[in-house]
Amino acid sequence: MKAPRLFCLVSFFACSLALAADADKGAAAATAADRPKLQMKVVAPYVIDLIQRDEIVDALFSRVRDGIRARSRDLEIVQVEEGDEPAQGKPLLTLTLIDWRQTRMGDIECRFSAEYSSFDGKLALGIFDGVTPSIVRSRGFLGEDFVKAAEDAGRSLGEALRRQKLI
Repeated sequence: MKAPRLFCLVSFFACSLALAADADKGAAAATAADRPKLQMKVVAPYVIDLIQRDEIVDALFSRVRDGIRARSRDLEIVQVEEGDEPAQGKPLLTLTLIDWRQTRMGDIECRFSAEYSSFDGKLALGIFDGVTPSIVRSRGFLGEDFVKAAEDAGRSLGEALRRQKLI
């Protein structure tokens, strides 16, 4: 007689755990769906090597995304690749790369313009730049300085988006 009770008790707990796991998945999906979304498209100048151009676009997207998310952690930012259509009903941030280089003084500079598009229309946000001075240059890989400059420009952009209550 104890075996059937034990079986019922074990099956009850197994069903309870399965239902709790499904509820957690549903809550996580709802939380991800509730997060504000921003689409970002990066336009880079023409480069003869298309693979290098794609790498520049991807690198700038990830660095600026990190800079913006430093100001707004709950914002989900999705990249729109060149040739893809942005999703309807979601705002689009278009970055046009102007410069991402080492200056004659040895500073690393990242400069781009930004435009915010939504169903209300387009808003030119201006030109944003980030600089890593040669005086505070990291001792390691030069690429780290390029990353810092782009993230600095991304933080400035994130601050401008928050000031204008766009994110």
